Amino acid sequence: MSVQGHGALKAKLHVKQPMNTFQVLAKVACRKLANQYPHLHKAELSKMLGKLWQ
Repeated sequence: MSVQGHGALKAKLHVKQPMNTFQVLAKVACRKLANQYPHLHKAELSKMLGKLWQ
């Protein structure tokens, strides 16, 4: 088996971890915040998400 083939097999066997609750919140709320505040950078949106999380 080639080195490349082994990597492809390993990638198929890898199971991703499920998202944690903050990631679920961020996925939904970030879109809403970005639409409400289109002028803000992602860093500012992340700070707002952190405050919502608290």
